Amino acid sequence: MPDTAADRALSACKNAAELSPLLTDSLLCEWLAQMNALGAGIAIMRPDLRLLHTVGADFPPAVWRAEALAASAAAQITPAHPVAWLSPAEHPPHDLQDQASYAWLHTPSTGESAYILLILLPASLYSPVFLLMMHHFRRRLSPSGAVALPAPPLDQGEPARQDGLIGQAPAFLRAWRTMLRVAGGSSSIMLSGESGTGKELFARAIHRHSPRAARPFIAINCSAIPSGLISSELFGYREGAFTGARRGGASGQFEAAHGGTLLLDEIGELPLDAQAILLRVLEERTVVRLGDTRGIPIDVRIITATNRDLRQMVRERTFRQDLYYRLNVIPIVLPPLRQRPQDIPLLAHFFLASLGGSRVTAIEAEAMARLCAYRWPGNIRQLRNVIERGINFTDGATLRCGDLPPELDQPEEESTSPDSYAAWERRQIWTLMQRYRANKTRIAQALGISRSTLYKKIRHYGL
Repeated sequence: MPDTAADRALSACKNAAELSPLLTDSLLCEWLAQMNALGAGIAIMRPDLRLLHTVGADFPPAVWRAEALAASAAAQITPAHPVAWLSPAEHPPHDLQDQASYAWLHTPSTGESAYILLILLPASLYSPVFLLMMHHFRRRLSPSGAVALPAPPLDQGEPARQDGLIGQAPAFLRAWRTMLRVAGGSSSIMLSGESGTGKELFARAIHRHSPRAARPFIAINCSAIPSGLISSELFGYREGAFTGARRGGASGQFEAAHGGTLLLDEIGELPLDAQAILLRVLEERTVVRLGDTRGIPIDVRIITATNRDLRQMVRERTFRQDLYYRLNVIPIVLPPLRQRPQDIPLLAHFFLASLGGSRVTAIEAEAMARLCAYRWPGNIRQLRNVIERGINFTDGATLRCGDLPPELDQPEEESTSPDSYAAWERRQIWTLMQRYRANKTRIAQALGISRSTLYKKIRHYGL
């Protein structure tokens, strides 16, 4: 066994005699030393849940309370399930919210050589390395073949689950808690984040948690509306306002959302002339239909979403500064998936359950390690696509490495570049065109975008 501080602490502890079988297992000791070198805390217990020793001075003393550890282990370790899923503070042995990822393990021994181990890793140090090391230990528990990872336990009572917002990463939880804190108000909210980070899902959650939940929620993609039709689409028009105008005129989306919430997605694509009208609507709380002079009072909460740097657009005078400050009263930044590695297993199993049904129920550990190591330029939308593709390719109940696309082997520095995202998006659209025989409606639904946005992307990529 390597001579590390952790090893010396184990040898010198008051229960050293009871630990001697563990100390003679060189492979296990080497693994524990590597985990400790990562900054992990380790608790060692007997199968009867008696605490023998702990290593991990960086964790609060209360974490290592024997009765709390015993209760947590009893709830998660059974003979049929000797490995409890690595879960970022899902059901921690103590109040470790946002602080650590953890796993309960039962050593592959029996009798005096059997131990239960708790591995705690600070959230700040969580990495795919941890998952890979967990995988190697799991192989010791099942040396005959690859270990499939069951779905981590989900607390269905947690509001984030009810909203379809899944995650335990600190950056995600900050956004989620901000959303809950401000949902009850009426101020404008700006959601910013890369494409595919779940901005519309957050907007819908804000609406559901607000006093406006029983009123309409309307989402408008500003980039999907032809520039000449934006004013009539948003604000409505009067009969005779233009050639082809409907008899009696028509209300716009602001009127349709009266009393509720209006999401203006891709707000950075709104032309300057429409920005001026929007600013007036926000300031006066009335809309004037195209071709009319009469103001119509409205009561609408505005949520905007963007993947662009609006402050830079303000500096370049392509986005109005006064409108920016009107819209950006409450900013919420959604983190990219590469900043949420501990959420990848949760999301992967969520998509597996929702897309695979009862046919595909598990993910091979090596496949999960590849998912966690990838940088995801397309974020959650890309992860969903990869899981759906894997479900279609696998011939068993477990998703394996061979079922994953080769792009997951790209070097890290390549997978987050704009060119990488564009290449992935082009491949995704092309694949869906083959699958759905160029049915634009089904392709747009699979991508989560409008048909007009899909047509723009098809032209852009020359498909």
